[in-house]
Amino acid sequence: ELCHFTVPFWLKCSPPLACPERPPADRPPPLRAAAMVIKTELCHFTEYRIYPGRGQRFIAKDGKVSFFITSKVDSLFHQRIKAVKLRW
Repeated sequence: ELCHFTVPFWLKCSPPLACPERPPADRPPPLRAAAMVIKTELCHFTEYRIYPGRGQRFIAKDGKVSFFITSKVDSLFHQRIKAVKLRW
């Protein structure tokens, strides 16, 4: 087939000249929208991604900041249970 684009069978071009042509080379390509970036943080205990509006931040007396994804993880951290020994 001589058509440049992949089109559904019901829109196939009958004569090859009726197919839409590519834009001329002297015209710049159309601009694409930039992808939205969402700032995520990592859970200190599980290393899961935490999206905005989720999780709990804990600041220890020495100033170390820990960010937890759930209250269960926060509880396990404060019970000093190691994440490596847990079966997730």
